[in-house]
Amino acid sequence: MIKSSFIPPGSYTREKFVSDLGSIFFLKEEDPTFVKLHIYDTFDWRLYNHSLSLYRFGDWLYLYHLEEGQIIWSDGAQEIPSFVQDMPAGTLREHLEPVAGIRAMLKPVSGRIDAYSYRVLNEDEKTTARVRFESFQGDGSEPGQLIVYIRLIPLRGYQSSYANLEKYFKERGFLEGSGGNLYYAFMETAGKKPGEYTTRLDIQLDREMRSDDALRVILRFLLEVMRKNEPGIKEDIDSEFLHDYRVSIRRARSALSQMKGVFPSDSTARFREEFDRFGELTNSLRDLDVYLLKEDQYRDVLPPDLKSDLDPFFAYLKGKRQSELRAVTCFLESDDYRTGIAAYKKFLDEKTANSQDAPIAGKLVYELAKESIYKRYERVLKKGGAAKRSLDEADLHRLRIDCKKLRYLIEFFASLFDPGDIARLLKQLRRLQDNLGDFNDVCVQVGYLMDISQELADGERTNTRTLLAIGCLIGSLEKSKGEYKDEFIKVYKKFSSPKNRILYGDLFQPVEEEYHSDNPGSIQQ
Repeated sequence: MIKSSFIPPGSYTREKFVSDLGSIFFLKEEDPTFVKLHIYDTFDWRLYNHSLSLYRFGDWLYLYHLEEGQIIWSDGAQEIPSFVQDMPAGTLREHLEPVAGIRAMLKPVSGRIDAYSYRVLNEDEKTTARVRFESFQGDGSEPGQLIVYIRLIPLRGYQSSYANLEKYFKERGFLEGSGGNLYYAFMETAGKKPGEYTTRLDIQLDREMRSDDALRVILRFLLEVMRKNEPGIKEDIDSEFLHDYRVSIRRARSALSQMKGVFPSDSTARFREEFDRFGELTNSLRDLDVYLLKEDQYRDVLPPDLKSDLDPFFAYLKGKRQSELRAVTCFLESDDYRTGIAAYKKFLDEKTANSQDAPIAGKLVYELAKESIYKRYERVLKKGGAAKRSLDEADLHRLRIDCKKLRYLIEFFASLFDPGDIARLLKQLRRLQDNLGDFNDVCVQVGYLMDISQELADGERTNTRTLLAIGCLIGSLEKSKGEYKDEFIKVYKKFSSPKNRILYGDLFQPVEEEYHSDNPGSIQQ
C-alpha cells in the first residue's frame, strides 16, 4: 500500500502510459518485476473492522492502518501461521492477538503485481526520479481485469522533477492513491467486499411492515449466515464457524417459537424441530471445541507438577473431536440436510395466506415487537426474582435461557426503536447474560469432566495422576461457582433497577396497559 501513487481514470494501458509520459519526459525502461500480493484477514473481517490491513508484498510483510494511512509495522519474509497465537512473540503478534482472537488468518485476496519501472532522465541523462507502472491481477479474476496504478519514487536533490511528475498526473485527472483506496480496489477486483460477513443483525425494518414479511427478512438473514459458515465447518478452519452456525440456528428457532401465530402452526413446528435436530447433532462437537480452547486456562489452575498430566485428557478429547467432526461433516453433506434446507428456503419465499392458523401474520411488526419484548421482559423479572432468592442452579439456568430469548427479540427489532435506548438496554442485558453464561459454563464443565474421568477410568486409558489432575480442575471450577453467584446478585440488581424498568415500559409496554410499580412483572425483589 503506497502513498506516492496515482490511479488513472478509466481503463489505462502501459502502452498509453509510455506514449503519453514519454512525449514530455525522457524515459529509460528497467527490468520489470513480478511480485505476489497476499492480503490477510479473518473470515469475519476483524482486521478490517479495526482499520487494519496485513499484507505480504513479495518478500516483505506489512501491517497498515487504513484510517491513519500509514504502515505501522514491516519486516522481511515471515510465514503467517493459521492462528496468531502461533506467531513468534513480537510487535506483530501484540497488534494482532487482541484483534484476531481465536479466528484463523485467511487470504481473502491474493494475486500478482506486474511492475514496469522507468527512470526519468534530465538533459545530462542523470536519473531525477523513478516511475513505476503497476497492475494487479487477482487470483481467479477474469483475464484483463486489472487494477492499474502509477507509483512515483523521488530521488534526493531532484524535488522539482518529482513535483513536475505529480503535476503531470494531477492535471490529467489521475486520483492520488493511498494504501486505503488501493486496498479497496484490490478487494473489488477479487470480488470481495470488506466487512461483508457479519452475524450482527444489521436489518432495517419498517414499523408499517406486516409481521410475517418482517419475520421472513430476519429468518432469511439467519439462513444466509448458516450457509456461509458450512464450508468453514467442513474444512475445519477454526471453531468459530460452528459457533456462528449454531447461534444462527438458535436465533431462528427462538424467532419461530416466540412469535406464534405469524406463520401457520404446522410450518412453525416443523422447522423448529428441524433446528432442534441441527443443534443436537452439533452439540458434542461444539462442547469439545470449548474444552480444547480452554486447554491453557485449565493447565494454569493446576500445580506445576500436575500440568503435564492433563496430556492424556486432551489427547482423548482431540480424538473424540475428530470423530464428531466427521459425523457433522457427513450430515452437512447429506441429502437429508439439503432437503431440509431447501424446504425451509421454499417456506421463506412463500407468502402467508391470511387464515385462522396465522392470525397475526398481518399485524404491524412494531406492535408485535413491543408485545413480544415486554412479555419476555416480564418473564425475566419473575424468574430473576426467583433465582435471586434461591441461587439454585436450575433457577439460574432457566433465567439464562429467558435472558437469551429477550436479547434475541431486542436484536431482531432494534431498528424499530431509538438506537441509543436499545444500546443501553443491550449493554445491561449482556452483563447479566455474561454472568449467567459463565456460571452455566462452569456447571456444564464440572459435569462433563466427571463423565470424561469415568470414561478414561473405565477404558484404562489413563493413569492415576491424570485423574488427580482432572479432580483438581473440578475443585477449582466448583470454587468459582460461588464467586459467580455473588456477582449475579450485584449484576441482577442493576438490571432490575427502577430506571431500567421504566425504560422497558416506555419503549415496549402496550399502550392499553398501565405501567406502575406493582405491575405483576415488577415484583418487589
